Amino acid sequence: MGFRLLLLPLSALYGGVNALLRKLHESGVLTRRKSRLPVICVGNITVGGTGKTPLIEKLVETLWEKRLAVVSRGYGRKTKGMIRATEASTAEEIGDEPSQIKKKYPRVEVIVEGDRNKSIAKIEDEDLAEVVLMDDGHQHYSTSAGMTILVCDYARPVWEDMPMPAGRLREFPGVGMSGAQIVVVNKCPKVLTVGERRRIEDQLWKYTSADVFFARIGYRALRAENEEGKTPTGRAVAVAGIGRPGPFFEAVERLYEEVRRMEYPDHHIYSEAEKAEIVRVARETGSVVVTTEKDYRRLEGLSGVGLLTLPIGIEFFDDTEDLFINKVKSYVNRRD
Repeated sequence: MGFRLLLLPLSALYGGVNALLRKLHESGVLTRRKSRLPVICVGNITVGGTGKTPLIEKLVETLWEKRLAVVSRGYGRKTKGMIRATEASTAEEIGDEPSQIKKKYPRVEVIVEGDRNKSIAKIEDEDLAEVVLMDDGHQHYSTSAGMTILVCDYARPVWEDMPMPAGRLREFPGVGMSGAQIVVVNKCPKVLTVGERRRIEDQLWKYTSADVFFARIGYRALRAENEEGKTPTGRAVAVAGIGRPGPFFEAVERLYEEVRRMEYPDHHIYSEAEKAEIVRVARETGSVVVTTEKDYRRLEGLSGVGLLTLPIGIEFFDDTEDLFINKVKSYVNRRD
């Protein structure tokens, strides 16, 4: 805690600069581009994985009757400039999450570019889509979204955190959350009492008037990605390069008798030596390799061992999913 106290002046400076930039753009002093298309921004004010990609996929499925485009900077890619993704695009070319989305939903346009305004302008000019989903664009202050959905991690309450570097926030909560229409508290435990929900809502409503929804990660059936992965076994090597991989590892451990965890940093690009080590460990222990959909995009081509993915989705509590869907569709249809 002592070291964090020393960083507080830097956190105040970081948060203050971002607050000023947001204010200057929102007030019109600095340019802020507004698209003629419905733009839904899925973002957060916290560094690290809060579960934005499953929510993007939920929006894709919700708005499936529309022509959709996802714009992203393509975090972790080895390329530069704007790329219009194809099904053949690799994680190294466009980033793991855009690659995952394009391969799961081939008819969705996926464009990676650091400048979200350039991506949206291309979509408009070439009539590529009717609705734009902007992944992790909340701190792209020069782009105006018609609807902003912020995703928060249940285990990392924003009201107990502070801006970087002393904390993990990108902005002060009262600044970064104020303009959101929806806040999704994600990665909740399986059971969440009404009282606990009320407590969290009361805390969040100090910063925003947004509608608050509660959700948890739901794991789907294992999917074999090669022939060896179809052979039943009681042992697995669980490989994850994601933010907060604990729930993923625990889910794999519920499916196999013996599990060896191999953890890597978020968005990790696996070297050939690391891939060889994963294969070696799996072979020596007679295990299959189980990984996330995101990691699979960077482990494609792993050979000599069974390879499976454990897909995830987002599950809203009680009957609130319909309310969430209706709010999203109401915004989109209002723009038609």
